Amino acid sequence: MLYLMLVGLFIGYIDSSKIEITKRPRKIKIFNQNGNINVEYVLSSDSSLYLKIKKKANGKLEKFKEWVKEVKTSIKEIDDFYEIKVELPENFKELKDKSVDLILSLPYTLDYIEANLLNGGIKIKNFISKKCKIVVLNGEVCVEEIEGEGEIGVNNGEINFIISHDKFLDLKLNVLNGGISISCPPFTQIFPKIVNGKIKGDLFFEKSDIFQKIECNVNNGDIKIKRR
Repeated sequence: MLYLMLVGLFIGYIDSSKIEITKRPRKIKIFNQNGNINVEYVLSSDSSLYLKIKKKANGKLEKFKEWVKEVKTSIKEIDDFYEIKVELPENFKELKDKSVDLILSLPYTLDYIEANLLNGGIKIKNFISKKCKIVVLNGEVCVEEIEGEGEIGVNNGEINFIISHDKFLDLKLNVLNGGISISCPPFTQIFPKIVNGKIKGDLFFEKSDIFQKIECNVNNGDIKIKRR
């Protein structure tokens, strides 16, 4: 489906499509560049896994249609993993602000998810997996209400982290040239390490049988903590 929008003096276009993944993989890896990755667990009676793809650019319609055909989103089963990868073509200089967004809607909880992105943002929401690894170069990670264990790393960007639940959590957050903002319950344990920055907010945590630990490492940026 093709959408048209006006952006300044340029004409912008969006091509949207949706792929149904008939299998129910337990482990998923996603690779993208110049765009966004959104992953969300959604309560649904439909047990199918869907991947929505939005291709966007500004310029001439003819060139946009050519570019859309050249953009490839491959889905491969490698060992125990489903690998989703965007492959962008070169030599489309007549188009500006080219990007591809991936939106993955999960009707069940994964065992593991890995998301890698160059130039863009990642949004992870709800109880998507038991383990995770998220890496962004030049962008932002927004995380809401995840559980389990894992690592989130950002170079040149920020991590915004929000939880309110009382489930198990053991995460490592690492940022180089940026900051970390955390909103969490009073019993969440936070252990910060910082170089060239400040720690703002409440590090004190209440004693509890609920295990939630977040280790934060920041170089050249601040850590902000808000208790909910």
